[in-house]
Amino acid sequence: MAARLAFSLSASAVGELGNTRLRLTPSKLLLDVPRRREMLAGEPVLKRLGALAASIDRKGEILIG
Repeated sequence: MAARLAFSLSASAVGELGNTRLRLTPSKLLLDVPRRREMLAGEPVLKRLGALAASIDRKGEILIG
């Protein structure tokens, strides 16, 4: 699941994955995406983040900024 999320974020472009960050809190799996890369945070990424978060009993959330 994590690999699928990473592939969605990178959009097959070298170096794109390094522009994002995953953080784990007691209740959430947070994905930080810079505003200039906001277009990466579409529905497929949200679904895959949600699936990954659910697999570790968390809720997925994307933060743009």
